[in-house]
Amino acid sequence: FGSGSCAPRGRRTGRRIGDLPGFTRVEPGAMAPIPFLSDTAKAADALVAFGARYSEQVAGAGALWPNLVAIALVAMAVGWLLPPWRCGGGTSEEAKGGSTNPLENAQLAAPASAEAPAVAEAGAPRDPQQVARPAARSRTAYLDALKVFLTVSVVSFHATCLFAADSSIDVNMYFCKDVGFNSTFTREGCLRHSFIEFVGQPFVQLNNAYFMYLFFFISGFFTPGSLDNKGLRLFMRDRVKRLGLPAVAWYLFMGPVMYFFSARVAGGIPFNYGQHGMWLFPGPPWFVVVLVFFNAIYGCVRAADNGAATEVACPRVGTLLGVGVVLGLVRFWYAPFLVFMNGVEQCVNSGVFFWAGITARRNGWLQQLEQLPAPAIRFLRALTLLLVFLIWLFVAISYRNDVSDAQLNVLQGVFSVSVSLTLLDLFRRVFTSPSRLVMFMSDAAYTVYLIHPWVLTLAVWAYAHVLRACGAAIGRTCPYVHPGMTEAGQTKVPVAYLVEAEGEGLLWLGWGFVWSVAMLVVWPLAYGIAKL
Repeated sequence: FGSGSCAPRGRRTGRRIGDLPGFTRVEPGAMAPIPFLSDTAKAADALVAFGARYSEQVAGAGALWPNLVAIALVAMAVGWLLPPWRCGGGTSEEAKGGSTNPLENAQLAAPASAEAPAVAEAGAPRDPQQVARPAARSRTAYLDALKVFLTVSVVSFHATCLFAADSSIDVNMYFCKDVGFNSTFTREGCLRHSFIEFVGQPFVQLNNAYFMYLFFFISGFFTPGSLDNKGLRLFMRDRVKRLGLPAVAWYLFMGPVMYFFSARVAGGIPFNYGQHGMWLFPGPPWFVVVLVFFNAIYGCVRAADNGAATEVACPRVGTLLGVGVVLGLVRFWYAPFLVFMNGVEQCVNSGVFFWAGITARRNGWLQQLEQLPAPAIRFLRALTLLLVFLIWLFVAISYRNDVSDAQLNVLQGVFSVSVSLTLLDLFRRVFTSPSRLVMFMSDAAYTVYLIHPWVLTLAVWAYAHVLRACGAAIGRTCPYVHPGMTEAGQTKVPVAYLVEAEGEGLLWLGWGFVWSVAMLVVWPLAYGIAKL
């Protein structure tokens, strides 16, 4: 760590940081200033510009206003529904001994008409009251396991983004051949790594194609039973408590504080909490905000039609894959929209999967999918594996050649449907009963989703200190003003670590370190918080 300026200063000298005049190579355990940010005013201005640019990308032409309006509405709902004197009669789900996890409910079994015959055939009592709860546990065990798998995928996704030149949390780490005082960030020098091209970017794109949408499906599947059990007012009160409060806490406190930590502590930039309007900051919990509104819309629509049943037959596999093609075409329509990180296409895909979950619950689609013939199951598995290979291939080629592939959108749309069906079938077959590990991780999964950005930020910060203590040449900079990073498309995070390395050993080690630390810390921590 040395001193310097983020602005370009002529040609690269090719000198190492330790060879610069007035600069002392970092010795193990030593502390030193930042190499590229002596002009702190410029760095602070860059953060302001970054904030405006980021909020425009996330929230649309109105900058932070859509996020602000969304959080204001959620906060109003918190103030209106949570005070006990406004809740009316009845008991909460916690008082009944039910789950406090917003993605599960012990009473949410499949329709009684679909379950009772199966239980009766096994010689169990035919009284629905006697069979409802055990059937519910067995029916939802694999969905709990699938939810845990998706949560692990989310944490792994964001950990990979840190090292795969993609936007994730507020700090990225790059490994370059030269991080000298006047060095320029280039694709050849910093991004030509097999980890990024053949592992990181394909992994990011494969997960981005489906995992949040499958989350919406599972959430939608559990929504009707909760609404039927509680009624609209208690249902919305419960959703505001479990989803609305954490969303407000993130957008108004946890997110801005993490941004402040990334800029001030990790980046060394004189940036104060809430400076330049950064007291409201979005992040991964956008999913929670959207769930609040999806639940509110469904509850109001259900109340408006007096709970009238709508029968929808389970579509054929070919029809579902056709829907995937349409969802892939929607991906071409990229435009910022409300709190959705990827704009309109993410809104449409999320809404379709949430509605599918509700419809599947009301009409017993999952039970019907269990009856799919073996050839159809084998076809879905083969198609999913083929799409994994094609998406991996297209992403690797596109990234290496620095071009975009329009066909990838359609493939990802079909993949989102095929992999969802395949995973639902696979987890149903494997996780036939709940295990202690799955129950532990299921109880912690929601909290893991909320707090994992903080754990990852601290983990990559710790890895930077480990590298510095070992004598590695490492610097930190603001990508928005560092020479070459704009041309390389690396201006999506406010702070970046630049590590001088000829090979990829430190890159692989860093990913393994951050992923392992995050997994070992975030699950026990989240479980403890969830049980408070």
